[in-house]
Amino acid sequence: MILTAPLGLPMLGALVLAVSRRWTETTARLFAVGVSLLPVLLLAWAWLQFDTQGALFQFVEEVPWVPSLGMAYRLGVDGIALAIATMSSLVFAASIAYPINTQNQPRQYYAWMLFLQSVSLGVFLSLDLLLFYVFFDLSLVGMFFLIGRWGHGLAEHSAFKFFLYTFCGSLLLLLAFIGIYLSVEPHTFDMRVLIEQQPLAGAGVSAGLIFLALMLGFAIKTPIVPVPTWLPKRMSTLPDRPRQFSPGCCSRWAPTVF
Repeated sequence: MILTAPLGLPMLGALVLAVSRRWTETTARLFAVGVSLLPVLLLAWAWLQFDTQGALFQFVEEVPWVPSLGMAYRLGVDGIALAIATMSSLVFAASIAYPINTQNQPRQYYAWMLFLQSVSLGVFLSLDLLLFYVFFDLSLVGMFFLIGRWGHGLAEHSAFKFFLYTFCGSLLLLLAFIGIYLSVEPHTFDMRVLIEQQPLAGAGVSAGLIFLALMLGFAIKTPIVPVPTWLPKRMSTLPDRPRQFSPGCCSRWAPTVF
């Protein structure tokens, strides 16, 4: 549960803020700060327990979902994922702690911030391709509402452009993940099995097409040339605090997978 708790507690905090209406600006922010610090403490504790001479992936948690299709709730970290997840949690906590004009909607704003912290950690902690994909795309939902509701200037236009570009990238990733899934026997989304078996090694054209879909999908989501045009608009319209964690956390999702 050492990895489930850091991504589950912010999501639970977001739900508490979403369903309860008795929050002032100050109490909502203090509650969100307290919840956002819990993943920092838990991941810091994981750092102390991490064995640099041990297995590649540690603190593995696995709960079967649809065993016949190779689907399961799988979490685990290597040294890189643990470092990035810990730093991302710290950046989120700092962004939430700094006061911002929530336009008289503190409950909704901090709920989306905690939601985004949770799914961001899910991206870094997932050991299952399908679970990774779900968390990656849920992050688009959080960013869409933060930009569209609390952004500056042409916020709604920027939010729509961001969602449209990154959704196209998601479709490419989904096709690539399905291709990887079908290439291994028995079929599974388990990253550990895929790393061990290397099912696409020597697969020729099919491996090249899957690789191309992965690279294009992550290039759009990073973004890098030739598809960087949504990023300047997003950065210019984001609220002040999300503008800090966006390059510090959200822009690290795709490069981490690269």
